[in-house]
Amino acid sequence: MREVTRKRRVDFQTISSACTRSLGINTEEFEEFLDQRNSASFREHLIRRFPDYQSEISKFFIAMNSSPAVTDDSETERLLEPLFPDEKQQVLDSLLLDHIRRKLSEWAERSDIPEDVRNEMRRLATKKPGG
Repeated sequence: MREVTRKRRVDFQTISSACTRSLGINTEEFEEFLDQRNSASFREHLIRRFPDYQSEISKFFIAMNSSPAVTDDSETERLLEPLFPDEKQQVLDSLLLDHIRRKLSEWAERSDIPEDVRNEMRRLATKKPGG
């Protein structure tokens, strides 16, 4: 929060009050929630505090964790359940793209594949979407 106050040239107490008042917590609790190790607790608190926005909150935390560790299909369903259909498709597309990139990278290291093909696989594995 101190970085925000410095960048926005606003008093620390103003930012602190704005961030904590609507969440029903104090500054110390807010700063604890901002620790990445406490992200699950923060997510749960936000959903309890703003149940109408569960989907958006879950989407935000999924994005923050970028590549959630998924162990099985039921875990995948649990992660995707709160999302809207188009959001689910975006997550699935992103997971598929990550899987393809990993496979291309693995294949690019195989010695039984010609060098020019391996180079193209490396290029494709590092290419940005739409680029």
